[in-house]
Amino acid sequence: MISQDPNQLHIFNPAIGSGAIVPLSKAPLSMSLSTDGLGAAVGFADSVALVNLSNATVEKTLPSQAPGRNVVLAAEWVHIVNSPGGSIRISDGTYVPVTIILGNSRGARLSADGKTIYSATEFSTYLQVYNVSTGPITAADGLFGITSICTPFSLSSDKTRVHTGCNIQEFISAQPGIRYVSSLFSDTRARVRGVAESAKAAGRHIGSLLHRAG
Repeated sequence: MISQDPNQLHIFNPAIGSGAIVPLSKAPLSMSLSTDGLGAAVGFADSVALVNLSNATVEKTLPSQAPGRNVVLAAEWVHIVNSPGGSIRISDGTYVPVTIILGNSRGARLSADGKTIYSATEFSTYLQVYNVSTGPITAADGLFGITSICTPFSLSSDKTRVHTGCNIQEFISAQPGIRYVSSLFSDTRARVRGVAESAKAAGRHIGSLLHRAG
């Protein structure tokens, strides 16, 4: 998690209940985790920092010609998925500007094979797909109209579904067969009611256990 004022990256390991703070030199705009979860890229207005999450240190800072409002960390590249945007090669800092027009992304995620970026565009019902199979962003493979994309959004652990802030899930594993799958709740009141009912059920269960123990 990143924060501004103070400018920091916060690391928390729920498995062992420990955390760490990485001081950042500038106000962070976005963050992306590596596929192995051991590293992170933090986007700034004019650069991208690569952070080692194992020892909580900034290992490298790469200059950028585009503001890092939405960064995506791949194995050998950091992609800046906004307009203007581009790709930075991690090894030598080479910056490759995009040759296609990128919409203002509301969030972007890398596919399981590292060859595709999925981006929620400024148009809330579209999912943009970008080709990064050769390294930098080279092509827009499609603009798919689906039920709803709202931020925050993320990919499932197996990278086959998009989970969005609207509680909508979209099947994305077989392009171009992107289709709506399900909605967890229909509206805010239902979400609140569902949480409240779950809490009541948990309370009744705990109360029952205490009664039995007594």
